[in-house]
Amino acid sequence: MRLVQQAKRSCRGHILVATLVIAAVLGIALAAYLNVIHTQNNLTVRSQTWNDCMPLVEAGIEEALAHLNHPGTTNWGTYGWNWDAGQKAFVKSRPMGSDGGTFKCLIATNPGPFPVITSTGTLPSPVTVGTGKNPFLAAALPAPPPTISRTVKATTFKPPALIKGLMAKVSIDFNGNNCATDSYNSNLGVYGGANLGDKGDVACNGSLLNPGNANINGHVATGPKGTVKVKNGFIGSLAFSLAGNTGIEKGWVRNDMNVDLTDVPKPWTAGAGDLPKPAGGYVYWLDARNYEIDSFTVATNDAVIVTNGTATLWVKGNVDIQGNVKVMQPGSLKIYAGGNVNLSGTWDKSAVPADLMIYGLPTCTVIKIKTGSKLECVIYAPEASLTLNGQANLFGSAMARDITLTGGSAFHYDEALDSASPSIYTVASWQEL
Repeated sequence: MRLVQQAKRSCRGHILVATLVIAAVLGIALAAYLNVIHTQNNLTVRSQTWNDCMPLVEAGIEEALAHLNHPGTTNWGTYGWNWDAGQKAFVKSRPMGSDGGTFKCLIATNPGPFPVITSTGTLPSPVTVGTGKNPFLAAALPAPPPTISRTVKATTFKPPALIKGLMAKVSIDFNGNNCATDSYNSNLGVYGGANLGDKGDVACNGSLLNPGNANINGHVATGPKGTVKVKNGFIGSLAFSLAGNTGIEKGWVRNDMNVDLTDVPKPWTAGAGDLPKPAGGYVYWLDARNYEIDSFTVATNDAVIVTNGTATLWVKGNVDIQGNVKVMQPGSLKIYAGGNVNLSGTWDKSAVPADLMIYGLPTCTVIKIKTGSKLECVIYAPEASLTLNGQANLFGSAMARDITLTGGSAFHYDEALDSASPSIYTVASWQEL
């Protein structure tokens, strides 16, 4: 009997131990599950706050750009921006919204030719992240941060205003017998008749500017050691030329030219543009978006179309356009060329030069506009040799390393570009730190 009782007590003891073990396992599993839920909630809330920091960052960059481009501003230490000697930058902070958000923005002016903007957006940590406690991990993890921040560094670029007709870093050579420059205003209609002016200015930083037999209705400027010699042509005002004069009109040649033609940065550094594709009988169909391609060739019998909006095309290699390019209105085309450029095709576009912008990256060293071409555009390629051949007529503005006009080629500056293309700072690259 005693043995039976002892066996029963032993059995009850085992059951109790087993029950305690099972309860402990279930408790640990429940605690672990609750801990997973707690951690997941913390991470989700923190991620939402982290994403909400980016609008604050962008607000800082936008305010910095607005400050840099404020008309008439000569001292950037104004309008709440203060110089910080330790950070070597102008600094401004601003509260944003009702949730305690702020941005702190720096404008550093010494790293290179253009200012660098660094913007930090900060928000208070959510209660679950900033003050909530996890008893299971409290001993293993440091105290959560009181705020959450994101920082972006943006470099800037400022192309020069298009206030000159032909501008070169090194030299300009009118190598033909009947070359000419003058101006017009595309806002007043097409070139010719009463729409003629004498702002076909020619300028180079170097000393070599050879007008030869060219007829230049505009001012001429060279570097400090430059000389200008005219053969059978003239340099001067429209009235000077209409009076049948040759030579140089007094006051229309200067030798104090010194303008920095900065290199063109890549149009974008993060992500990639779409690949242009054929459609509707066109070898390339472009609409209002960014495109990226290794080389861009339009053969003689081929055609390209740009539909409504601005199409931006980054060509990493050569651009060779011998066929037709149609730009529907309202529409425009921007080409960033990494290689050489050949333009000898036909253009079905508006007569407004600003509707076609060609930017030559530092690796673009040759741009040719061939015989018979009539092209309204703006060319900015500070490392390229630009050549107008034969009877080529360029309407707009052109800036290059060196420029040569041959045969009877002519250049016509669009005075509307002076106001249509102000020289402002824009973002060239964007990097999160």
